[in-house]
Amino acid sequence: MNAIQARAARYALRLTAKEAAEGSGVSDFTIKHFEKGEGMSFPETVEALKGYYCSLGVRFTEGENEHGVIFGPDTQSMPPRTYSTRNNPK
Repeated sequence: MNAIQARAARYALRLTAKEAAEGSGVSDFTIKHFEKGEGMSFPETVEALKGYYCSLGVRFTEGENEHGVIFGPDTQSMPPRTYSTRNNPK
């Protein structure tokens, strides 16, 4: 799993970095750092995060010239977030 795949998976699952951290055991700082492609992460850190996303129904593909993220029909996702419109009147 590379940085773009990690970001795509978390976004599609509607998880915050903090929620992904709680589920994977990886710090939210490390997740954000990895997703930005800043520096190298330890293989066991990437595997922990990947394992968590896979447990929620995400699959990762890695070919010679392409990488992908697949979400099956049973992929678990968080409900859409609601935002306050208090400061944004209609």
